Amino acid sequence: NFLVRKTQILALVESQDLQGFLTGKVAALTELIDYFSSFSSQKLVPNPQFTSWRKTDRLIKGWIPNTLSESAIGLLVGFETSKDIWRALMNAFSRKSHEREFCLTHLVTSLKKNDDYVEDYIGKFKQICNDLSAIGKPVDEGALVYWLHQELGEGYKVFIASMICPPTLPYEEVVSLFQSFDSR
Repeated sequence: NFLVRKTQILALVESQDLQGFLTGKVAALTELIDYFSSFSSQKLVPNPQFTSWRKTDRLIKGWIPNTLSESAIGLLVGFETSKDIWRALMNAFSRKSHEREFCLTHLVTSLKKNDDYVEDYIGKFKQICNDLSAIGKPVDEGALVYWLHQELGEGYKVFIASMICPPTLPYEEVVSLFQSFDSR
């Protein structure tokens, strides 16, 4: 789930006050800089701040993959800086495209429990809802409750009937009742 991974990365980067590397506020430095002296013409010399900048940027570049799935790590190949990597991840996972929203909404509304354990089903459901939140489309409490029980199957008719009667219970309470019902 990218939203969780993004939170982990940002917490780590912000704890060291290094978020400027991801946002671009700390610009990439060049390895060489122009040097002018009264005795010689212009020449290129090593930038004394470059080594420090590169070490920090490489540190952040090392942190990011440690929070990602193997398939997401493939997106990082070919990028030079932590800012470039971060931008690529944001573009890949946080897009606010209508296609992504429709795809995730379809996934969450058609997710079937089948033979999954309740915890696994709820985990998949919550992950899709978190993905919707990550693209700026959070699911409201009523929709969470409604969508959760839509594709449970025949064995849950009694549970579903009790959940659709007013008043609508909070999502966390419905999850707890669902787990209790399933453990019978």
